[in-house]
Amino acid sequence: MGKNAKELFQIGEVAAVCSVTRRTILHYQSKGLLNPSLIDETSGYRYYSTQDVANLLLVLELKNSGLSLDEIAEYLSGKDVAAKQIARLEAQKEKLTQGIAQLRSRQVKKGDYTVEWISLPQRLCYLRSFICNGVEDGLNASYQTVSESIGMGLRFSTTWNSFCEFPDNGYLQGMFDLQQFSMNVCITVEPEDAPPSCVAYPAESAVAVHHRGAYQDIGAAYFALRDYILARNLIPTSPVQEIYIESTAALGNKEDNYITKVVQPVEDKRKY
Repeated sequence: MGKNAKELFQIGEVAAVCSVTRRTILHYQSKGLLNPSLIDETSGYRYYSTQDVANLLLVLELKNSGLSLDEIAEYLSGKDVAAKQIARLEAQKEKLTQGIAQLRSRQVKKGDYTVEWISLPQRLCYLRSFICNGVEDGLNASYQTVSESIGMGLRFSTTWNSFCEFPDNGYLQGMFDLQQFSMNVCITVEPEDAPPSCVAYPAESAVAVHHRGAYQDIGAAYFALRDYILARNLIPTSPVQEIYIESTAALGNKEDNYITKVVQPVEDKRKY
């Protein structure tokens, strides 16, 4: 070996301090991500400098950030792959946030009408409008819209729930009528190949409350939401929405376990 051998480290030493295996280092070398500073011609042993160790730590950091080995190779060659990965991670974060919210919704107790602030994402929806004569009529309208969406070959969003919205917002004036009401059924769809007729809902802030139990008793949730809005002088920005976390579609007649999330988009004037 050359005279600089004492300044170099064997592969086992490098593997130990970086918490990886010898095989991992050799695999990274085969991918062109890491090369030893010296290979002993007689023994074939590989030796690594402190700079090589720093390079290995960079590769591990990029891998932990979610980049593939091929993307890491592109990054090391000077290509900008960070923006693409940031977009991927943001999408994953959004899915995780939604997943946590869904699970928390399923834990709500009957009679708990605690109001919370939430952030609604931008959504693209296939929308149908109806005048409904009772809850059963509204349920049939929802099923009809879902059937139409399937027949059109629309791809449902796997991240955000479909919902219904109620344009008159009469509950804010103390009026809540389940006998006749206008309703928009909004099926959230993936943007790829969605028809131009789909409606884009902007990202916005909202206040929300859950109702566990029979839908006919949901008025208590609406009035809890109304009291919260009026007490804080909040300004609604669009119609109230209902998201059906657990409903007749999955639970049949087990009405005590129905969970509906009532959501009112509002101007967010909170001070952070």
